[in-house]
Order: sequence, then structure tokens, then C-alpha cells
Amino acid sequence: MLKKSQISVFFLIALVIIIFGGIYFYFQRITIEEAGILQPELAPIQAFIGNCIDQTATEASIILGLNGGYIDFPLSIETNPRSYLRLGPLDEIKNPYWLYDGISAIPSEEFMVQQLENYINNNLRTCLNNFEAFSSQFEIEEQGPISAEVTLADNDVVVDVSFPVDVLKKENMTRIKFEKFSETVPIRLKKAYEFAKKIMEAENRDDFLEKKTMDLIVLDREIPTTDIEATCQQRIWNINDVSSKLKQLLRANLPYIRILGSSYADNIFVPNPFGEDTYRDSYFQSHYVWEVADEKFPDFNAAFT
Repeated sequence: MLKKSQISVFFLIALVIIIFGGIYFYFQRITIEEAGILQPELAPIQAFIGNCIDQTATEASIILGLNGGYIDFPLSIETNPRSYLRLGPLDEIKNPYWLYDGISAIPSEEFMVQQLENYINNNLRTCLNNFEAFSSQFEIEEQGPISAEVTLADNDVVVDVSFPVDVLKKENMTRIKFEKFSETVPIRLKKAYEFAKKIMEAENRDDFLEKKTMDLIVLDREIPTTDIEATCQQRIWNINDVSSKLKQLLRANLPYIRILGSSYADNIFVPNPFGEDTYRDSYFQSHYVWEVADEKFPDFNAAFT
């Protein structure tokens, strides 16, 4: 009877230790979750989701940049091939003209933010791939929709995503819930947009490109400017030849346009029949440097083709 009593006592003590140990570890885990302290074995899940957000947001920013501020095109652009410039064989890469047929098509910053958020909401799961990479070790369950909030900062794109996820590690039944994620994409989308918008506004105001085109026409003897000339010879111009010559002049000269206040090298080589062979000493320095605004953009360079 004494031995049985001793065994019962030890059993009760062990049972009490197990119960209190379980309660201790349970509340410790709850405390860790509430405090936001991530256990090492769960860190790869958080990093994986963060990387997917970064990758998807980067894709969205690049597509929007290539497409002149658009990801999804409105019908007025989608159905009119004359309203955009195709940059390649893929239909999704287009440059909508920011002014076409007298109508402005410059997207607003709010519109671009909405485009980015929609892209992230619709495409993040493609990167996550239903968490297949972690299926052998974890049970991961989505507990709510993906909701992205994008902020265009001066030097980057900030992406805050609400995405409730329940993660259970099968080996030790460790559980944690993720609610929100935040990533910063180092793309200066806002400043690039503002720079491009300043150029567009200046072009509409100054007719800078049109005036340079007229200069090239007047300076070239092979392109007629009037139907009057003091000569006894018959003068005939082939329209296709004149068009080809003008395109050649534009292709050769317009790339030398520079934006005052932006970053550009004035010591590059420029062919010059009069001896000076740098941009700063050329005709272009005096006639092709364009002041688009009082604001300066020293970290940006604009190229014209």
C-alpha cells in the first residue's frame, strides 16, 4: 500500500507539472504572438510573403512606368491603335500619348496608385503559389482577402498589405497569425512621373519640338518651304524623298535635346565640322537645352528619340 501511495503521489506531481507546463508554454506562446516576437522557425514564412509583395509591387511599378502611367488601359486607348505607341511585339507594352487629338491623357497620381494596388491584389497569390514550398512543414491558411495600400514617396514606393494568415508548424504545433506586411520598393516612380509631366506641360506650352522641326526644315536645302523660288530651272521634289529626309534629320538631331536642371554630360562627343567636338561647344548647347520648369531634377536624365 505504501508503494502504491508513493507511485500515486509521483504520478500526481508529474501530472501537475505537465498541466502547469502546458499552461505556461501556451500563455508564453500567446504572449509572443501578441507582442509580435517571431519565432525563428516561422521567420521564413514572413520573409517569403514579404519577398512576394516586393516582387509583385516591383513588377507593377515597371509595367506602369513602361506604359506611361497605365497598367489597365481604358477603352478609349485600348480600342484606338493611333492613341498609343507600341514599344514591342507584346500588346501589354504601350505608350499612350499624353495628348492625343486635343485630349489630355496624363494619368493622375491617384489613378496610378489605384492601378498599382489592383495589380498587387490580383497577382500576389501567383507568387505565393498557395504556399506549396512550405506544405511539408506548415499548415498555412488564409483568413481574409489581400488588401494593398500604396504610397508614392519621393524616393520609393511604399506598400502596406493587409493579409491575415494563420501558420501552424506541424512538428511542434507552434502557431502564429500574421496580419499586416510592409515593403519598400526603391523605385522613384513619383519623381519620374512629375519630371515627365513637367516636360509634357512645357511642350504644350512652348511647342519646343515643333519649333525644332521647323528649324531643321528651314536649314536643309533639300526640303522645300515655299512654292516660290527665283530660278529658271524646273524644281521638282518627290514627297517620299522629302519625308525620308525629314525623318532622318529628326532621328539625328532630337536625341541631342537636354533638359535644363537635369543630369546630363556636356562633354560628350558631338561631330562638328567647325572643329569643336563636345556638346558644350556645339550648336546644340545653345539651341537644344530646354528649360521646362523652374524646378530642378538633378538626379534624373531625359532622353528623346
